[in-house]
Amino acid sequence: TFPSFGGVRICDSNRGAFEPEALCDILYETIDEHTLRMTGQDTSIVLTTEEFHWELGIYGKDGALRTIFKSSELFYGFDKTGEYQSVYLKLPIAEKEGLFGFGERFNGLEQKRTMLTMWNVDCLSGMPLADFADDYCEKTQAYKNVPIVHSDRRYSIFFNTYYPIRMDIGYTNPFRLGAEIYGCQLDLYIWTGRIEDNIKNYMALTGKPFLPPKWAFDYWMGGGYNVWN
Repeated sequence: TFPSFGGVRICDSNRGAFEPEALCDILYETIDEHTLRMTGQDTSIVLTTEEFHWELGIYGKDGALRTIFKSSELFYGFDKTGEYQSVYLKLPIAEKEGLFGFGERFNGLEQKRTMLTMWNVDCLSGMPLADFADDYCEKTQAYKNVPIVHSDRRYSIFFNTYYPIRMDIGYTNPFRLGAEIYGCQLDLYIWTGRIEDNIKNYMALTGKPFLPPKWAFDYWMGGGYNVWN
């Protein structure tokens, strides 16, 4: 589907928590017997099908290819009883592509060549302050993870799920982003504009943050007061 505020949504039958208020009509264009183009407000998808394979090319308003989904790089996990348990997705990473986002991070701005856990944890629990600089800043965990990735190739992908996700951002393979969702849910929003516009679309879907009162930040610092000083 194509949300009214822009981008495209790709999901299976188990949808995530965030639903758009309205959808765009879809313009369908048959290119040949194996290729179909679907266009929304500012994003289009080209679906190519073969006997045992399909591809979804995601294009921006300028007609440039942003990213591509392939059936050969989408895997579903089942338990011994045949129950759907997990899903693993791979996406291409260009040679000079920069990847950012994923919520609060302590290892740097760009996240290429890292392995991240999208699951909120108390990172400093039980850790001596002396180890803060040497060890803590290299950890892959965080307090406020957000499963959204921004690319400098002008696209952003939001994983609309509360399940834990293991993100392999070019760590195992420098040309692949792997996302292993530990739950039975594949629901993606893809925006194809500038990063700042994509963030606006993301907030149109999930809501906007508000600034807490000044006194609230004392409690936020909490036991880490000495560290912040």
